[in-house]
Amino acid sequence: MPAMYQALYRKYRPRTFNDVVGQDAITTTLKNEIISGKTSHAYLFTGSRGTGKTTCSKIFAKAVNCLHPVNGNPCGECEICRGIDDGTVLDVVEMDAASNNGVDYIRDLREEAYYAPVRAKYRVYIIDEMHMLSASAFNALLKILEEPPEHVKFILATTEVHKIAPTIMSRCQRFDFKRIDSKSVAEYLKKIAQKEQVELDDDAACLIGRCADGGMRDAMSLLDLCLSGNSHVTADVVRERAGLSGNTFVQKIVEAVYQKDTQAALGAVNEAYAMSVDMQRLCADLMTNFRNVMVCRLSKNPETLIDCMPDELRYLQETKEKFSLERILRILSLLTQTGNRMTQTEYKKAELEMAVMKMIHEELDTSAEALLCRIEQLERRLLTGEAVPVSRPTEERKTMPSEPQKPQEPVRQPPRQMPDSAGARKSSDWEDILDRLAQLNKPLAAALKNSAMYISGNYALIDTQNTLFAKIINENAEARTSLKRAIAEITGKTYSIGPYKRAVAEKKEEDGLSVLRRQAEKMDITINEG
Repeated sequence: MPAMYQALYRKYRPRTFNDVVGQDAITTTLKNEIISGKTSHAYLFTGSRGTGKTTCSKIFAKAVNCLHPVNGNPCGECEICRGIDDGTVLDVVEMDAASNNGVDYIRDLREEAYYAPVRAKYRVYIIDEMHMLSASAFNALLKILEEPPEHVKFILATTEVHKIAPTIMSRCQRFDFKRIDSKSVAEYLKKIAQKEQVELDDDAACLIGRCADGGMRDAMSLLDLCLSGNSHVTADVVRERAGLSGNTFVQKIVEAVYQKDTQAALGAVNEAYAMSVDMQRLCADLMTNFRNVMVCRLSKNPETLIDCMPDELRYLQETKEKFSLERILRILSLLTQTGNRMTQTEYKKAELEMAVMKMIHEELDTSAEALLCRIEQLERRLLTGEAVPVSRPTEERKTMPSEPQKPQEPVRQPPRQMPDSAGARKSSDWEDILDRLAQLNKPLAAALKNSAMYISGNYALIDTQNTLFAKIINENAEARTSLKRAIAEITGKTYSIGPYKRAVAEKKEEDGLSVLRRQAEKMDITINEG
């Protein structure tokens, strides 16, 4: 009968602290404690999945009970080490708090812990997923952590340390397991491939390392999957087994967004869908791509912050010139919202297509961030005097009447009485008015710099070189109110606001002199203009 196949992550599980990858600071500290004999009664191992928490717990349990330890490591040959490996030494207990989270289980454990160990030197309790314990179970465990027997060691492992009660944490020696970098993962996978006598490309090893997200167990499980029916693992094999969208579709969509090519963008999404690419994964890959582009724009050394191959880095450096930082941030926010919605709907393709359309046509994005961004752009253009583009409303389709109707004559509105700029007098209070206006509406006060005010009847006429002043006053009620209020507070009288037409005033004055000159010529009177 052939031997049962053993998964790679179990087959190549580290046996000593020296075999653990990427946690040198933790393993060195634990070895030194074991060598000196100054081990704590309780340890708290925290970190993301697959980083070595349970592995180090088992190695520690063997090391403190080993009959012949070697520099803080278990020998792996004595009866205690072999018994812990095959489960015949009952003094080392491993429990899963996710399935045994009740207070009764912890009470039984607490009573059992007071008994002396049978074969080993210490009773070691490894409690995995510690954060899943109930509040009552935490309280029951706290009692034995406060006054533990000399022969008991506790190792608590969790991925969510913020859920652990502070009273528990304060009685444990805490070790934070960091994510393993993809380079270390790739190197370790290459060693395993050599032992398994299979060929693993460098690109494939790096890609597996990136997919693992810092977890060695996930990386080895993915390698195991890629080796199914393959003796040569390439990057394409990894993408197929992991369900990755690949750079081709991502780059097509990014280029279409830059070119504002709707047909090409939707075509790329449809092509990916036809190739059975997961739309949620494609959305995540797009987000990763734009995140890396953002890093390239902001960092002088992006290679230290981006985990990618050299050719991918060159592509990112080229792409960063095509998108402004403001647009990148808006796209990232949009993709984040799309990814969240995808978890709540079956129509993931439609969600991604809508997101792509909003990336291309910014006016379709009605989110608060997008609207605020457009308002800020308009305000900057108004202050600088730049013309603001106005989108035309779509014309309604005209239907032909069944019978010709007689056109109605338009109702003539009486012309609005405009103030006379020619007879206006210049106001001496304008500087004081501008000072008050700066307190009410600073942008408007800045726009009216180097201007003057003339009084004509009930009108205050503003003489300014800013060509947008009339538009601001007519369309911005807040600006109009602020200016009226400033004038009323300084002059003590309420005026209507209008522009001072310098050309009209000068023309009227010039026309008056012309009439006087013509009358003098008729009377043979010589006028000295000096």
